[in-house]
Amino acid sequence: MKSGFIGLGDIGRGIARALAASGREVIVHDLQPEGPAELAAMGARVASSPAEVARGSEALGICVRTDEQALAVVTDLLDGASPGLLVCLHSTVHAATLRQAAALCEARGVRLVDATVTRSGGGDGKTITYMLGGSAQDVADARIFVEPSAKAIVEAGPLGAATTLKIANNLATYIQFVAGHEALTLARRSGVDPSLLMEVMTSNGVATPAIRGLMRVVMGPKPMDPAQRESLKRTLDIAWKDLDCVLEAAAELHLALPGAQLAREQMEAVILGEG
Repeated sequence: MKSGFIGLGDIGRGIARALAASGREVIVHDLQPEGPAELAAMGARVASSPAEVARGSEALGICVRTDEQALAVVTDLLDGASPGLLVCLHSTVHAATLRQAAALCEARGVRLVDATVTRSGGGDGKTITYMLGGSAQDVADARIFVEPSAKAIVEAGPLGAATTLKIANNLATYIQFVAGHEALTLARRSGVDPSLLMEVMTSNGVATPAIRGLMRVVMGPKPMDPAQRESLKRTLDIAWKDLDCVLEAAAELHLALPGAQLAREQMEAVILGEG
């Protein structure tokens, strides 16, 4: 399967590395030069645009950060796409954005699969859990495309179901962030060493990987250096977007999710620190 990849950030580059290491013919594109240069050293071809990736692919993945970027990439790649091309959208986007992207693809005879991702650990290898939403045949073909980096593949249902799984999973993580933040705040204000709380919560299993990651940041060196703070601001932007997707979906379902609303309101304090 001739495979393309657009968006070589932290997660996308790992997926593209796995595609290249699998021996497939791979073509990649990113606006930043570092990712394409690394993939070129692994034998991938570097494209100058999403349309060029589409021309050289039977299936391709998109892993960009925002809804606007996702729609721009889909619009561009369609200029080079042949009917039957399979597009796996790995980005977490709003339901309206997914529907718009699907309509653009359908008008050109291009197949779109809702192919959201979550990662266990970093680095290369099979670290990605994929959630796939779409028609049965499209999902079957998407399984082949994502297999080189897949720790697990979950067939979610029709288009949009994978995004629902992804934002529901992320909601649980962000609520854990709030719980960990409040527990640490209580310990600190009471004069208890936060590392002791971490020891207890790790021993009894309350400290999930998400909470342990938050604790490491909170208990890290103070004040944060500028690079660390910028990284956390990017994390905050992603958290806000994910939680907005959750609340938008809940509104469409006439569903009250007070925990999600609280997490949205508290996320800046949780991720950037307590005032």
